[in-house]
Amino acid sequence: ALNAIKATMKLALIGGPSLSAVTSNQYLELCRSVHKLFFQLLQITDKFDEMVKSVVNASVVQ
Repeated sequence: ALNAIKATMKLALIGGPSLSAVTSNQYLELCRSVHKLFFQLLQITDKFDEMVKSVVNASVVQ
């Protein structure tokens, strides 16, 4: 999705079709991809937080 929008914008910059050629479906797909990425980053930070807490608790016990 991101690559399609990049390609369309590059074409527009070199005199190709206007930016209106970027369809709402492409923007929608881009938004979905960004949403998935954000959710994955949120999961990574949660797991990292759990890992840090486990390391801290393990060092306190010893």
